[in-house]
Amino acid sequence: MLDFEAARHLLEEAGLNNEENAPVFAEDGCTELIDENGNVIHLFYDQSAETLAAVGAIGKLPEDKDEALAVTTYLLSQNLLWVNTHGATLALVREGSYAALQRRYEGGEESVYDFKNFLGSFSDELAQWIEAFGKIAAQAEEGRSSLEFDFV
Repeated sequence: MLDFEAARHLLEEAGLNNEENAPVFAEDGCTELIDENGNVIHLFYDQSAETLAAVGAIGKLPEDKDEALAVTTYLLSQNLLWVNTHGATLALVREGSYAALQRRYEGGEESVYDFKNFLGSFSDELAQWIEAFGKIAAQAEEGRSSLEFDFV
């Protein structure tokens, strides 16, 4: 469990402050960061569960229903035993029809070092899934019935 003040402290100690040098969390427990790749990472603090989660969009689903179904089926298959997600979960954001990668920060009140590693790892995974999403969406557009992406 991670109480809200501990979560705010992690962000402050990690040097993730906004321009006014105040903690980045809004009153609702949400904030966003831009990683070194220019990708947006949303951080959500759930006070009732005392957890912090990172979420990042990996791509917009194709408008064609068959293509969207193929991509969604592929992404869902990757959630089984967290294949290629290293414990993160792939999800769909209905508003805007985006696919997203999400992961909970399980570090509790651990060190800032652990938190920075969590964010760095999530950033790397997000970049990998953005690349994968682009390739599987292109395969779906080509009409391939079996989508694949080789994770290294």
